[in-house]
Amino acid sequence: MRRTFRGEHDCKVDGKGRLVIPSQLRPVIQNNDPGYDKGGQATIIVVFGGQRDRNLDCYTVTAADEVQDRIDRLERGSALRTVMEYDFNTCSDELLMDDTGRLVLPKSLRERLKIDDGGQIVVKGKGDTFQMWHPESYAAHMDKTVGAARDALPEGVD
Repeated sequence: MRRTFRGEHDCKVDGKGRLVIPSQLRPVIQNNDPGYDKGGQATIIVVFGGQRDRNLDCYTVTAADEVQDRIDRLERGSALRTVMEYDFNTCSDELLMDDTGRLVLPKSLRERLKIDDGGQIVVKGKGDTFQMWHPESYAAHMDKTVGAARDALPEGVD
């Protein structure tokens, strides 16, 4: 079963807030949703809490269940569990991707990304998750994080 999201994809959000998930990513979403029936809708868990950057972290059902299992093992009432429950459960939404790969991005999530209707969005593969970004925020993030990480590598590392 394929579990890896790869690549950077430029996508458009139409006037109704619909986004077409890139075709390479759809099988990962479908294969990791135990409730998915061919030709039906597959679930994506979109987490918008806890990030310093204005992006959305998107999980398959399987990946979200794995994170939830780790949260459930934390001590009840602990500060870490409280924050993780809020960031991962309260500040999240379940979206449905139809059989054509479309999903509706609610207005609140479009506002978080600062995406206008008809605007562009970058979808970034991250292994077992993917992210959605406003193109300018994504470019700044990449310069700050990946650029700094590359600069910190020892000379000669390719």
